[in-house]
Amino acid sequence: MGAGFVLVIIFSAISICQNIGEPLKIDITDQGLYTLSDGTKAILAKLNQPIRARLYYAKTAALKGPDQIRFFNNYYEFVRALLEEYVTTSKGMVELEVIDPRPFTDDEEQALKYGLRRFPITEEESFFFGLVVQTQFGVEKSIPFFSPERQNFLEYDISYLIDTAVTRQKKKIGVLSSLSVMGDDVSGYMAQMMMRQGQQPKPAWTFVEQLRKQYEVKTVATDVNDINDVDILLVIHPKNLPEKTLFAIDQYVLKGGRTIVCVDPHSFADRPPQMQMQMQMQHDSSSDLNSLLRTWGLEMPAQTFAGDRSLASLAAIRANQRPEK
Repeated sequence: MGAGFVLVIIFSAISICQNIGEPLKIDITDQGLYTLSDGTKAILAKLNQPIRARLYYAKTAALKGPDQIRFFNNYYEFVRALLEEYVTTSKGMVELEVIDPRPFTDDEEQALKYGLRRFPITEEESFFFGLVVQTQFGVEKSIPFFSPERQNFLEYDISYLIDTAVTRQKKKIGVLSSLSVMGDDVSGYMAQMMMRQGQQPKPAWTFVEQLRKQYEVKTVATDVNDINDVDILLVIHPKNLPEKTLFAIDQYVLKGGRTIVCVDPHSFADRPPQMQMQMQMQHDSSSDLNSLLRTWGLEMPAQTFAGDRSLASLAAIRANQRPEK
């Protein structure tokens, strides 16, 4: 009785959708693979110009290729289905065109022009699998190749591509940190001079380099009086900040500024210069922003760590000891 009742509801819903002319789409995958995130929906909702998405997939060549190439057919169907969700959610602002570039054609020439990767299969056949996004103002962005290894980041990659195509100016991120996460901000000439003197300029941390690919990243001094001209403030390991800096951070937040605060009860990166062992043991490697967090209604419990053991990496905790997780 219960199962029959459920079936009646389902068939009724299908009938209603057919009558009003709307296709019924249900994502029954465990992880909601075909359901767009709120972030993507926000990007599509603010589109003020049509976007043309050209999906290049050499399907004919793939059928002639080895098993390793034919394997991409399933992934292509997944990518295409996800792009069709973009078309539906954008209410027509995103147009999808699927192209099977054949040898010695304008389609193949255009794929190469857009920087898509080509993999020769035979003397004539080549394999393409990439995406080109174009705006009505002539801006072109591309994903040279869809690697299955980035399937978990597929929606992010596509949404980022669309967002950067329609956004004319990069967002600004201000980084305020007691650690040298930004590296040595020196010119190429100064870097060469330092290397000649046996000094190696400190590179920026990896996450900063990744942010620079998408945003304009600037340093915010730890003794700043006022914080402005940044869209997001990233506070990392705030340690012994002066009152004027705490006040500047608080004012930035109270004015509606978006802030990410990263505190650490024991930072491995916070190490003193070479000194006597006793002084090293007395070094405090913790940071907190409790004076402000409390006023914002937040609390970071002391001596509390959050981590994933499965993602832990090996590190030498003490000299001459075997690495530990």
